[in-house]
Amino acid sequence: MILVTGDNTVGLALDSVVEAANRGEIPVLTLITTTPNKGTLLDLGADFYEVGKLQGHLAAKLINGDDPASVPIENVVPEVIVVNKRVLSTLKDPRRLLKEIVENADAVIDENGKEVKNLKK
Repeated sequence: MILVTGDNTVGLALDSVVEAANRGEIPVLTLITTTPNKGTLLDLGADFYEVGKLQGHLAAKLINGDDPASVPIENVVPEVIVVNKRVLSTLKDPRRLLKEIVENADAVIDENGKEVKNLKK
């Protein structure tokens, strides 16, 4: 199994990583959730759209005069889960996805490569 983290260099070359993994019938998991049908088995990462909205609300509070010392520090990272069931049939060793993961996914690519559950906005 190959895990691609948030590294920009590898992220930019993700197609090459997935292509090499496909030749070896190895699953690829990432923390990059921007493109659901890129050939990875599972992507789990931040919903940067939601992160941007949260940052905008915080900036508005400060611009409108809230005391920065009164603003609590929060560790908030809204998650996005993307599952690609089509990849399962290409792997050397049989794998399965937990029902709970698929049910809670924001995007699901079915066995035919069709996106059946869209990313939330």
